[in-house]
Amino acid sequence: MEKLVYHLLIEEGWTEEDAKRIVDDGDYFTIEGESEEDIGYYLVEEGFLGEIPEAIVSYIDYERLGTDYCWNYPPFYKDGIYIFLHY
Repeated sequence: MEKLVYHLLIEEGWTEEDAKRIVDDGDYFTIEGESEEDIGYYLVEEGFLGEIPEAIVSYIDYERLGTDYCWNYPPFYKDGIYIFLHY
């Protein structure tokens, strides 16, 4: 995964030094998926929103959640993998 992130950053215009630093420092996370809905599910399942009571989980609009997250934290996407940076 590190090689994919590194090469994608280079393709997107990041310097080799910055791409290496991001990869070495682990300043990114990845989500495998094909849609913003997949991102929404990941965010809930991995606790990005804190603990959500089971009684309200069925009311979550996962697609909207993923869309909003991508709007605020634009990812890179390649081969079914979303890459979000922490910078």
